Amino acid sequence: MALASTHAGIGLSLACAFALAGCGMREHRAELGRLHAVGAYEKAAELMDQPDIKSWYGKRDRLLWELDRGAIALALDDADTTFEVLESAEQAIERQFDESIGDTLSRWLLSDADTTYMPEPYEAVYVNVLKLLAHLETGVIQGGATVEARRLSRKSDRLRELYVRQRDALDEKAPGVASEAARRGWINTNEGGEFIESTLGTYLTAVTFMETGQREFQRVAGRRLQDSIALQGGLIGEVDAAAFAGLGSMDPDAADVLVVAFAGRGPTKHASRVGPIVIGTVPMYMELPVVDVAPSGIERVWVEVEGGLRHELAMVEDLSRVAYENLERGMPVIYTRTFLRAAAKAGLTAAAAEAARRQASDSDQVWAQAVVALGGLFTMMATEKADLRSWIFLPGQARVVLVDLPEGQHRLRVVYEDWRGGTVYVTPWREIEVREHGLATIVEHYRD
Repeated sequence: MALASTHAGIGLSLACAFALAGCGMREHRAELGRLHAVGAYEKAAELMDQPDIKSWYGKRDRLLWELDRGAIALALDDADTTFEVLESAEQAIERQFDESIGDTLSRWLLSDADTTYMPEPYEAVYVNVLKLLAHLETGVIQGGATVEARRLSRKSDRLRELYVRQRDALDEKAPGVASEAARRGWINTNEGGEFIESTLGTYLTAVTFMETGQREFQRVAGRRLQDSIALQGGLIGEVDAAAFAGLGSMDPDAADVLVVAFAGRGPTKHASRVGPIVIGTVPMYMELPVVDVAPSGIERVWVEVEGGLRHELAMVEDLSRVAYENLERGMPVIYTRTFLRAAAKAGLTAAAAEAARRQASDSDQVWAQAVVALGGLFTMMATEKADLRSWIFLPGQARVVLVDLPEGQHRLRVVYEDWRGGTVYVTPWREIEVREHGLATIVEHYRD
């Protein structure tokens, strides 16, 4: 019984340790979600800047802090913090692409949730999209927005290639596992296309090159935007390609103001649990991440210019939808890894239970097996955690419009309407200066 008691005790200790370690962080992240839901960006910034809160993230989750803090800074028009934090996030993401051997082993042997945070493809792309927006908003186009536009294009190509390699590797190493999971309804599959590109990022790229007079780059970005909308269809939301048909050849003198309006919130995750169950002496428990998307109630968005002019913004990307689709495309790999890892732990526990039975006296054999099996189950429940980490402050939808206004001072505000045509939010008036050459950019946020 000594071996059985030891094994069970280790399982209970691990469960308690993991619960205590994760409780504070889970509650903190839940509080961030609540602040995001009401658009309390200043409070969120104050919370995340507290030294004790930052210490919770540590090296393993530092990227999560940077993603959320950078998005909060953009919403607060704090360009300096946006650049500083998201630049650090991008460097961390580049390092994560070359995942360490230790993290790779931990992901396959222990848990997805207890390793260094591995960003989703859409998170890697949106870091550059938000930085590109911040450069446009501050008016730093040449050497600022142009740099981010080129980075964004290269990163999209790289992530597309990475997606294809991962899919091919999965088909080679575990044929049938993903299809069986889909048949049982444990995961969704989506074979409608390849890696989903950010049409917002491509749109901003075309606008950037238009403003710098790089007409060929503008033309290429405009064509790529049309192709992305056509190929990806509803995967990026209800985007009308006709609204952007002339962007590739648009004259820079035809637009003086860019308005970008975000609405809604990005997706979150919850755990889908299988078990806990014990079949004979074999325990089984695993968790899979499931994405939750909160639909936006916003139907139309307008920009009003003081004096009577009114321009409707066009939907360019549903970021929540893109995030959902990208995660679903990665689910076969996550499922395979989780299943094989849980099966290996179950096999080890079954072997330990059999060893305990053989060492126990005849009268204690059943108890020895049961105690070790329960200890193994506790260990699995403590270590088999779905990775629910995600970019909480990612916006939900993006709408855009280019406006031509006379030179001089103007006051603008953005109006959000629901599906009934009722006004649900009006931003404060913002003053801009339109010059003969240049682009004034306004970025607004609304959480519904």
